[in-house]
Amino acid sequence: MSTRSTSDLLKRDVVTPVTAIVFLAIGVTGIMLFFHTGEAWVKEGHEWLGLVFVAAAVWHLFRHWRGFSGYFRRSLPQVALVLSLIVSAGVITLTARDGGDGGFSPRALITAMETAPLTETAAVLGLPPAALEGVLRDQGWKGAASDASARTLGAAVGKDPMAILAALHGARQGNPAQ
Repeated sequence: MSTRSTSDLLKRDVVTPVTAIVFLAIGVTGIMLFFHTGEAWVKEGHEWLGLVFVAAAVWHLFRHWRGFSGYFRRSLPQVALVLSLIVSAGVITLTARDGGDGGFSPRALITAMETAPLTETAAVLGLPPAALEGVLRDQGWKGAASDASARTLGAAVGKDPMAILAALHGARQGNPAQ
């Protein structure tokens, strides 16, 4: 018989594997959300599992506070902590804005590129109208109107709008994406 208590077994044999699985699920669903794949299926689950993961992290931090607080006494972990806080704050600041206040918003910028007519997108990329038509033809997007948006064309041809924008950018660079 084991000398470990039921409480220790629960902590090590239940909480640790559950935390690992929740971490894996959040990682996979987070990547899916980032690439806009299956958002309708995973968004709410990702959010709920995120709360479970936060609870597990808080429990872990509380349980191992003495060891964790030792990091604050050494310079390299302090630098890593400060840098990760700065990077996290920067990412949140840049991605949390909706662009309505005149501030920079990567999400608003990408949405604008996806919804603008392809002729305007090509012009922003420095791609002449003839090259745009060539990309549409070379990619096999027959009948695609050059005044359609990447989002509209993507829905019509079964492609992600970002793949269409990548093909345009590739054409500008001299190597259209396939």
